[in-house]
Amino acid sequence: MYKILKNQRGMTLVEILAAVLLMGLVSVLILNVLVESTNQYKEQLSKDKQLNDVSYVLKVITKDMRKSTASQINPIANGIEVNGNKYQFDKSDYTIKKNNETLINNIDTFTVTKSLNDNEWNIYIKEKSDNRSKLTEAKTTIVLRSGDK
Repeated sequence: MYKILKNQRGMTLVEILAAVLLMGLVSVLILNVLVESTNQYKEQLSKDKQLNDVSYVLKVITKDMRKSTASQINPIANGIEVNGNKYQFDKSDYTIKKNNETLINNIDTFTVTKSLNDNEWNIYIKEKSDNRSKLTEAKTTIVLRSGDK
């Protein structure tokens, strides 16, 4: 009988519970890291999409302006008209539209200003705040060639 009590080949209930508890803690930590990584990925993907959209709108407007002469570029309410195309900021739904067709959503500010010298235009776009630490904003200056006046 004494030999049976000294047999230590098996595991006790306390050892099994300790192992299950440790595996549970490690699993919770790993799951936490995975969830946080997924949230970070989604946030970054959204930010990248907005930056890409803002860059696209700037590219469209600047390309249109470079193809036009100075006389074909005119400021209008909440935007600019370039060679018959109207780029306007719609404050009611926070969009920039080209000829009443939406180019980009979630915009807070869209300004187009003419510099003191007649052949320079400044464009500024800023996204609408959604409580993120850094907002997407882009600005550019278009200098028209002097022969286009």
